[in-house]
Amino acid sequence: MSDQGSFSTLHINTSREWRGGERQTLLLAEGLHAGGHRTRVVCPPDSELEQRCRDQGIPVLPLKMRGEADLTAIDRLRRWIREETPDLVHTHTAHAHTIGGLARWGLGPLCVAQRRVPFSILRSGTPIVTPWKYRRLADHLIAISEQVARVLEGDDIPADHITVIPDGVPPLPEPKISPTQWRQQFRIPDQGLLIGSVGQLSREKGHVHLIEALTHLDHRSQPVQLVLVGDGPEKLALSERARALGMHGRVHFTGFQSDVSSAIHALDLYVQPSLEEGLGTSILDALQACRPVVASQVGGIPEVIIDGETGRLAPAADPVRLAEAIDSLLDDREGAITLARAGQQRATQHYSQTALIEGNLQLYARLLQEQRAGQR
Repeated sequence: MSDQGSFSTLHINTSREWRGGERQTLLLAEGLHAGGHRTRVVCPPDSELEQRCRDQGIPVLPLKMRGEADLTAIDRLRRWIREETPDLVHTHTAHAHTIGGLARWGLGPLCVAQRRVPFSILRSGTPIVTPWKYRRLADHLIAISEQVARVLEGDDIPADHITVIPDGVPPLPEPKISPTQWRQQFRIPDQGLLIGSVGQLSREKGHVHLIEALTHLDHRSQPVQLVLVGDGPEKLALSERARALGMHGRVHFTGFQSDVSSAIHALDLYVQPSLEEGLGTSILDALQACRPVVASQVGGIPEVIIDGETGRLAPAADPVRLAEAIDSLLDDREGAITLARAGQQRATQHYSQTALIEGNLQLYARLLQEQRAGQR
């Protein structure tokens, strides 16, 4: 750290996909770079994260990383760390935690590792290596929610080794097209109510239970349409499930959409039916857009959606209860708007990009100060 209080940080993300974690990596790097901090991002070549960093003028070091035991990647990264001399290495994925932690070993910079998922570190990896990795390979862990921190503590990670810094999102840009135009683009009937969810179509997101919940909304005078914005490995299975339930004409798939703002603003209600979730940045986007939210009572979601105050919660994997929660907000539009406004206020106050950046800067400063004090 320089005398002016600026930081030199190296951020590592091993994922080729574009999901919430990659977006958070970009938002943090973007904020640090704009604030005058020397920032570099290590990520797979030709990945979405690399392209978006370059678009924002953030220096990128493309690196092929084939798993966490890639000795070639570790060696190259180690040479970069010697050349770049960062104050701190910030790893944003589980594999990055190992690669970055080993690469910086003995070279001076601190290592901070991000933990985004609300399940035990012992669910994957080996019983001996994994605990060592989380207790010794990084100097400090960042949990994106209190629930993620509690799980880490349950795995015998010392509480003073963990800091909670929630994900943060900027205000959504103005929609590029109107809700009517957006519906027409995907041949969604303009009449009737539209509920939807944004994110990768993967098993843990629980979309199948949202499709099943749609069958319990047939009693409504206006047909409820469902749109799933995103792509992923479960798309075919979800489409087949909708067809089997006779819901195929009411379930719409848009694929990946870069214009998320127009998608969310087209919805009457946002639904996040996750089976597990560290926090849920798509929920934050929906709240920023002042959309009423129904979400699963799992992981870090209840820290954002307080049932009856900023939205409605339902048990995970329970289509009947999920439909009841959706029904209650569709029936009470005035109450739904009140919840949406409270949710928007909570998202703006506690889950902004500014809060994300400031939280990380405060942690960096504290850890580097402790490092200097220990070297005296």
